[in-house]
Amino acid sequence: MIKKGDTVRFLNAVGGGVVVRIDEAKRLIYVEDEDGFEIPVLERECVSVGEINKETNFIKKDFSSKLPEPQLPASQGEVLEVRSQPIIETPEGETLKAFLAFFPVDIKQLQTTAYDCYLINDSNYFLYYNIVNGENDQWESVANGMIEPNTQEELTSVTKEQLNAWEQIRVQLIPLKIAKNYVPQEVIDAKIKINVVRFYKLHSFVANDYFDDLALMVNIVSEKENQKLSDISPDEIKKAIKNQTKDLFETENQEKNSVLTIVSLDLDQPRKLKDPVKGGIEALFERGCMLPAAFAY
Repeated sequence: MIKKGDTVRFLNAVGGGVVVRIDEAKRLIYVEDEDGFEIPVLERECVSVGEINKETNFIKKDFSSKLPEPQLPASQGEVLEVRSQPIIETPEGETLKAFLAFFPVDIKQLQTTAYDCYLINDSNYFLYYNIVNGENDQWESVANGMIEPNTQEELTSVTKEQLNAWEQIRVQLIPLKIAKNYVPQEVIDAKIKINVVRFYKLHSFVANDYFDDLALMVNIVSEKENQKLSDISPDEIKKAIKNQTKDLFETENQEKNSVLTIVSLDLDQPRKLKDPVKGGIEALFERGCMLPAAFAY
């Protein structure tokens, strides 16, 4: 519901502004643009947005729903405190969805700027997470902790000099629900390769369902599924094709053998007669067939 003082953008035209008054009878709102002019527009033809950043002309990020700073790990024997507010679950939230989102600190300076990295938990599950980067046996945890359902959390800031270390990352997630029964989900251990060249291209930063600002999005669950496919070796693919071809030939041979068996059974009866020609003609008479006089005997 749009109200007075909201910042809006037009859906069918370029521009927007601040709502200064509303005509509820006509469902009209009056928007004051940056030049001070009032523009009447139907409420359904505009959308409420956050405050506009005048330097970048993008909507400012609003992280007011961000979780408070994580507390120190509970000492041995202590029980982690579960928040008293109930978790609002949705049917689609039972399917685990998690993303990494990267925001340029200065989108006008992509060649030099740093990036804020956020973890998005779009599910009904708490997630224990561990984000590591590196290569071979040299890995370093850059962020770890627990994120609540249907929230986002800032993980770290990545400088230009650190980007190369983020070319190969590993995201580990353990989904769970607290103080209630649930169906256990598969633990995620995704090895993700990020082409760092994407950080220097403006079109890599796209609109999304979670923030007002454009972001470079990485779908953790999809990357895990892609990893399963890439783990299949060429030898395994060849073996699967060979087995499938073998099964196909066996099926065809079985069908051919069935046809030959039917033909053989049909020809067996004439072969049992002492005089095949005579016997064959007699068999035709038995079936009511008429023969030319030359065959009479």
